[in-house]
Amino acid sequence: MQGMQQMTFIKNHLLLFLMLNLFYTIERRKVKYARVTVYPDQSVKFVIPFRFSERNAQIFIREHEPWVQKKLAQFAKPREKFISLGVNEGICVH
Repeated sequence: MQGMQQMTFIKNHLLLFLMLNLFYTIERRKVKYARVTVYPDQSVKFVIPFRFSERNAQIFIREHEPWVQKKLAQFAKPREKFISLGVNEGICVH
């Protein structure tokens, strides 16, 4: 029964993240805390402890969606560095 619930949970979130055009993974591992990692290639990885119920895992993912969106937006912006040359200074990178 638990395996079926986990598949339903993953399918529901797969639909949610597919609508947002994200590539993500959910891993259940023997860890103390749940965590989420956003990578520069726009992929997202959720690590959920085995001891978390499906409901707690869903809550964790929902609570972190704004943070994930913020991080994805940061990675989407091009990184610009401005170089200025001073008269008696070396190169200064801002």
